Amino acid sequence: MQKSSSFASKSEVSQLRLQLINACLKKDSNGTINALKQIVVCMTQSVDVTSLLPDIIREACATTNLVQKKLVYLYICTCAESNSDLALLTVNTLVKDAIDDVNPMVRGLALRCMANMRISNLVEYIKQPLLSGLKDSSSYVRRNAVMACAKLFQLDENVFKDMGLINILKDMLFDDDPQVSANAFFVLDVVLDDSDATLLQSEFFFFFFERITLYNEWSLCMLFQRFSKYKPKDEDEGLKILNIVDSFLKHRNHAVIMATVNIFLQFSTQLDFIKSDIFERIRAPILSIISISSHEVSFSVLNHVSALLKMRPRMFCKDYKVFFLRNNEPTYLQLKKIEILTKVVTEGNMKEILAELIEHAHDVDTEVSYASAKALGSISLNFPFTTQSCLNSLVSLLKLEVDYITANSIEVIQDILSENLAMDIFILPELDRVWDQVQNFSLGKAAVIWIYGEFGQNIDAAPYNLETLVDHIEDENCLLVKLNLLTALVKLFFKRPPECQKILGKFLKYCIESEINFDIRDRAKFYISLLESSVEEARRIVLSTPQSIKNVDASISNYFYEQDFLFEQFNTLSVIYNRSMTSISKEKEAYSSETSVLQKNVLVADLLGVDDKKISLSEEDFLDRKSFEEIWKCLKYSENFEKEFSVCPSHEEIISIMKAACIHNIAFSPKESNNWKFFFYAQENITKKLFFMEIVVQRLKRISEVTIKSDNQLTLRDFVLLCRRILHEKLNL
Repeated sequence: MQKSSSFASKSEVSQLRLQLINACLKKDSNGTINALKQIVVCMTQSVDVTSLLPDIIREACATTNLVQKKLVYLYICTCAESNSDLALLTVNTLVKDAIDDVNPMVRGLALRCMANMRISNLVEYIKQPLLSGLKDSSSYVRRNAVMACAKLFQLDENVFKDMGLINILKDMLFDDDPQVSANAFFVLDVVLDDSDATLLQSEFFFFFFERITLYNEWSLCMLFQRFSKYKPKDEDEGLKILNIVDSFLKHRNHAVIMATVNIFLQFSTQLDFIKSDIFERIRAPILSIISISSHEVSFSVLNHVSALLKMRPRMFCKDYKVFFLRNNEPTYLQLKKIEILTKVVTEGNMKEILAELIEHAHDVDTEVSYASAKALGSISLNFPFTTQSCLNSLVSLLKLEVDYITANSIEVIQDILSENLAMDIFILPELDRVWDQVQNFSLGKAAVIWIYGEFGQNIDAAPYNLETLVDHIEDENCLLVKLNLLTALVKLFFKRPPECQKILGKFLKYCIESEINFDIRDRAKFYISLLESSVEEARRIVLSTPQSIKNVDASISNYFYEQDFLFEQFNTLSVIYNRSMTSISKEKEAYSSETSVLQKNVLVADLLGVDDKKISLSEEDFLDRKSFEEIWKCLKYSENFEKEFSVCPSHEEIISIMKAACIHNIAFSPKESNNWKFFFYAQENITKKLFFMEIVVQRLKRISEVTIKSDNQLTLRDFVLLCRRILHEKLNL
């Protein structure tokens, strides 16, 4: 398939060459233009047409036809960087067009073409056309010349400075053409240091505002973003500026509105006496964008709303209905709205918000259903006056007897009970039918086990359900379930000794003799030591009151607790990522360097720095599915662990990241399923030991269960450390 496609592309290029040459020889401008259009179309379809460069330079470059020139310039700009020697043949034509052509459109296009070729050898040739273009009588040429200065700065910073372009651009800030002025501002903003206050001088500031209506939307956004850092000389000047930009809060372009909001927000720190009025003024424009814009824009603005609520918790309390979910919205937008609803709760709107969340807890979209149930728990813990209502709502969801809704609800009920133990009288009567429904949901099962441990003295079936689980513990892979089971059995032992003594002994024996996971084994050893030293002391420690949950909102970065961060990063990607741009840039650099190392071989030390052992994996992919299945069943040693994630990675991302680490995929489940299952294997370079891995991603629960097997327990531990690191750093698991 690939070969035939390649041959078809070569044949097509040959036909285009003949068509172009014939049209040029006949001086048929329409035919030449049609041939060039087809060449450009091929470029957009990733067809390699660079071989046509000599023909285009020889046959089609010298022309007075404006359309033909545009097409030729577009082609040259695209192909010049990969064919710099041939592209230099066009220099004389471009220089002549940029300086001497009577048509300002041609002069501007030629100058833009020279700047966009990005060839270092071209720098000397562009000097004269650039200086000429900056003084050109046509505003179109001046616009292109100013932007060419930015390209020259990227190519050769020293030449840029030697030509004295900074002073020329400063003068062009006051150009009669608004777009030339805006372009000069943009270029200076790129080339000048942050310490240079030239762009924030009040002289240019008010020159800009005198003709603010003449600038296009892109210019307004760029200028507003920069002028948001301007510090008024006094209160009167600050109020004057706000009055000028106030009308742009009703602009048709959403980006301009947000840039204007940013100016209001920044000035609120300097005009403290009207801060409340400023926040009230920007509230309506923000809400209008959410209601009428596209899903992507709404999501961006909702992130800004979430940030503003950290500063002004009651800012949007009266507008809570704007954040109600719509059926035609994508899941990511609905999840963001649910998050905001948990923050705008008051005694006045509590009933309606809870009713909205309960309705969507029934949603067929399991992610929305889970988020709605979690929101009820978050509201209960953050607003104590809602606890009774939230718990009643969750209990009503249990009565639906829908397995995933039950699992979601019981998990949230655990969080509420851990904070309010006295609320158990509302939930215990409903637990009889819950146990069977949560068997396929690890977190739901773990939550029920925790409740059994805390309130098992009042639940008749508690020890018997736990006994059934202990009898089939070999089939349980969830770490949290096992840890909760161990703790619950110890607690229940002190409350109902006759019924739990035998079960506890059996499970402790399993943990010591058969369990591979070190966390479970160590906790079991701790409980045994505690019981052997003093039963009464063990009772006091085990049955102590659990620690209170004070803040369950972990989705917002700590940066948003700092007012300065919000003011500095507002209307940037930082608000969407909930992190500063500095940290994002550093992580991106670190990720790039680490990925390049992983692609060669994987060398990972112990995460605590204690173990100096390293493991190197083979790049060779040699195993088939049948061999994988046979070896998987026979492997003696295994280890399980779980990892939670905030945002589920894509199906392809999981496979590609593991492949980059020389961990090969052998099989995977369909993308459409709620639970993804992946099987991987890897081989150690030196010892040739094989490692096998299963990853089960529960998209609903936002949790991944990992099982790793090997025939050697020592090397297994090294591989587990490697996998933990990859899952944490590369996939955010």
